[in-house]
Amino acid sequence: MVGLLLLWMTYAVMSRRQAADNLDVLWVGLGMIFFYLILHLMARRYRLHPWYGALLALAPLALMFFVGGWVPRVAAVAYLGTALVLQALRGDGGCAALAIQGLATRSRTHLGCILFLPVDWVESHLSGPGGLPE
Repeated sequence: MVGLLLLWMTYAVMSRRQAADNLDVLWVGLGMIFFYLILHLMARRYRLHPWYGALLALAPLALMFFVGGWVPRVAAVAYLGTALVLQALRGDGGCAALAIQGLATRSRTHLGCILFLPVDWVESHLSGPGGLPE
C-alpha cells in the first residue's frame, strides 16, 4: 500500500510538469537503478552486514529526498514506490531499495529493511513456531 501511495504521489507531481522535466526525473531514476545494481552485486560478493548494508542502501535515497531539489525528490519517491510494489509482488523480504535489482538478477538480498523492521519482526513472530493458530 505504501508503494502504491508513493507511485500515486509521483504521478500527481509529474502530471503537472512538462515533458523535459519528467525526462530529467527518468534519467535520475535510471542512474539510481544502475547505482543500486552495483550495490546489490557488491553486497552479495562481499557479504555486507545486513544492517550496515541497509544503512548504505538507504543513505542515497535519504540524501536525494532531503538535500536534493524537486527532481531528485520525485525520482527517489518513484524509485522507492516501484521497488516496494515489486517487492510485494515477488513476496520478498529484506531491503526494499534493492527489489528492482533482485528481480533483474533473479536473486534476493540478504540486507535488512530499516523502514519496515517492526512489520517484519511482528510477521516473523506470528508466522513462526508458537505464532497464530491456523
